[in-house]
Amino acid sequence: MTLSTEQFRTRSPPRFNSKADERAHVLHRLAGTCRIFGLRGYSTGLLGHLTVRDPEFADRFWVNPVGVPMSRIGVSDQVQVSHQGEILYGKGPVNPAGLLLHTAVHQARPDVTAMCHSHAIHGSTWAALGRVLDPITQDASVFYERQALITEPRVVRDAAGAAAFAAGFPTRRSGMS
Repeated sequence: MTLSTEQFRTRSPPRFNSKADERAHVLHRLAGTCRIFGLRGYSTGLLGHLTVRDPEFADRFWVNPVGVPMSRIGVSDQVQVSHQGEILYGKGPVNPAGLLLHTAVHQARPDVTAMCHSHAIHGSTWAALGRVLDPITQDASVFYERQALITEPRVVRDAAGAAAFAAGFPTRRSGMS
């Protein structure tokens, strides 16, 4: 047997009796992740967002609404949105630029279950340097050779720009712009 970090798993994915049970689990995890982002300072400003693909409908995802601090997001705050930007469940508003970006990635990458986009001060500062993370710690090494540096487009205002953004990391785990 050859040992590699690709074999490292801390637990098996949960199994569910129904899509409704799986959705409830996903929404609890999304709300918890939003709260962690808020408590860790990853949500400076109003427009950071996290999305997770709906477990039953591949053309829909759940997102946190604009205006609710991430540290206070609960399951009932989540909004279900179609790839056309239509709010199907919950109350908005939702970030339109975020919807463009996340829709494009969810469409281009069926293997991507969840995404996050934040405007954390440290992440924004690092992104301004225009380089990927160096593997200087064991934690950072998780991203070694799995990053994509997306330099264009700098601003996304339409579906074409969002598609260009999504094409920036076709086989990578993470992207930075």
